[in-house]
Amino acid sequence: MSNYLQKLLNAKLKPLHSAKDVQDEWRTPNLEFLGIQETFCPLQNFYIDLFTDGVINSKCESFFTAEDNALNQDWYKHCNENGIAPYGFANPPFSKEHVGKLDDGTSCTGLHRIMKKAFMEMKLGFFSVFFVPSNFEAGWFPHKNSEFAASEVHKLTDGRITFDTPNWYRQDPNPKASKPTSSPGGMCVIIFNPLHSGEPIDDVISRDYLRELGQKILDSKEAA
Repeated sequence: MSNYLQKLLNAKLKPLHSAKDVQDEWRTPNLEFLGIQETFCPLQNFYIDLFTDGVINSKCESFFTAEDNALNQDWYKHCNENGIAPYGFANPPFSKEHVGKLDDGTSCTGLHRIMKKAFMEMKLGFFSVFFVPSNFEAGWFPHKNSEFAASEVHKLTDGRITFDTPNWYRQDPNPKASKPTSSPGGMCVIIFNPLHSGEPIDDVISRDYLRELGQKILDSKEAA
């Protein structure tokens, strides 16, 4: 087991946690996720969660965990072989490329590697939507002048995101233990669309709009 996976496992096994124990396992809030899905993938919906902690924390029935290492998987081929539509969602790990390598010598983190992988899979026909920090100056950011440019970039307005903790999280009642808070910076929705043609789209979208849309979807499901 790699150092990275061992560190995640050690955090899960603790009886009580502080916010720092979550590491790369923060979950996209359901309202924001439903709003993103309805806005950017309304006809197909997402069929595979590319970076997740497991079945309970996954946003889709199909998923890759850290053990699977999405960077080592063939996303489009995997979907074809398993009868899954090639539409993926990802709230990927934000940490830098991890020093603790997997047994095969590759990394399972690093946004630069992740964005390049999404671009390569797009060329094969895989549609993916990423929920990531709006760090436009970072070398990993797939802006229109990048060698792995995304089809669309939508910066969120109206405030920051308060991510959900994973299902294994149990807040330490000690006053000195850090508690979950909102994201430290702004977020954006990045889309790699194999059917997109023309110039990449650079736009904004309201966080509150996504939440309201997600709530409408939940209300309609409860009323059905």
